[in-house]
Amino acid sequence: MFLPLQIINLQVDYDEGLWIVTLPPLDAAASSQDFQEARQMLFEYIDFLWNEYVLCPVEDLGETGKMQRELLLELFSVS
Repeated sequence: MFLPLQIINLQVDYDEGLWIVTLPPLDAAASSQDFQEARQMLFEYIDFLWNEYVLCPVEDLGETGKMQRELLLELFSVS
């Protein structure tokens, strides 16, 4: 379970029957006709990012990957 280390505001938009939930610091977004589903999809994507960048050995990451890793570690902890 991800716990925010600081206040994180999700951006929520609704356009023509589609909910779009975005986490701007990570440039991560998910969309669905159902708000809860869009939110869950965003959280699953954050989990994917965590596995790709935080759980990966640092020496295997490029510069962009290292920046993404640092950002994730600034935003979240895992319990």
